[in-house]
Amino acid sequence: MSSVDLRPATLGDADAIARLAGELGYPVDRGEMERRLAICCASEDDGIFVASRDDQVVAWIHIQRRRPLLTNECPVEIVGLVVGSAARRQGVGRALLQAAETWARDRGFRMVRVRANVIRTEAHAFYESAGYRLKKQQKVFEKAL
Repeated sequence: MSSVDLRPATLGDADAIARLAGELGYPVDRGEMERRLAICCASEDDGIFVASRDDQVVAWIHIQRRRPLLTNECPVEIVGLVVGSAARRQGVGRALLQAAETWARDRGFRMVRVRANVIRTEAHAFYESAGYRLKKQQKVFEKAL
């Protein structure tokens, strides 16, 4: 197993990021991912990091400063973390998590939040093993406009 390299994402990573998002059940084509990535990479409120092995992106994480709320401290939130199936259980996710936490700490934040779908029990165990604690459970409602 070769080592993993971490770095900020670039627009050139759009195809790999889209492929990995699709692997987790969030399909998106390269063009749309490029559009989204361009917006996020230009924002000081977003941190996106990729992990690569042998010059191939095998995982990514997206952390974002959330808007201020009246009800609690303004946190940063991990809004996406995907490790490709071939790279799981090799420390890649934990390395990305540490990069995201460093990004938040360097900006003066004292808390990182992450949400995980109720069916992703392996993700729950991963976050708990990394020191995250379950704060609450909720349902998400949407309405198409």
